[in-house]
Amino acid sequence: MLELQQLVSYVTPNRLKRLSFFRNSSQGDENTQMQQLYHAIFNDEIENDKEACQLLFGKDKDRRYAKVKHRLKQQMLDTVLLLEPIEKGLSDYHESFTVLR
Repeated sequence: MLELQQLVSYVTPNRLKRLSFFRNSSQGDENTQMQQLYHAIFNDEIENDKEACQLLFGKDKDRRYAKVKHRLKQQMLDTVLLLEPIEKGLSDYHESFTVLR
């Protein structure tokens, strides 16, 4: 949970606005749960996995929570990789090279 909290603190809502994939609701409930988890972590509403699972599923343990948490972590890592070149103002060539690496 600590690693995910650090990623969420770095990837602020303002940074997420630059990328549309996080707001895409085509994945239904799972995407909504991922957004709910993101906002709960960002707003310091939860401190551990047990609280997060309780928030999302109303239980202390649920296999679905691990999937949602994993997807959110992957989204945050992808976002960091995509935002770094944009925020540094790199040329299109360097940005493409970085993304392809």
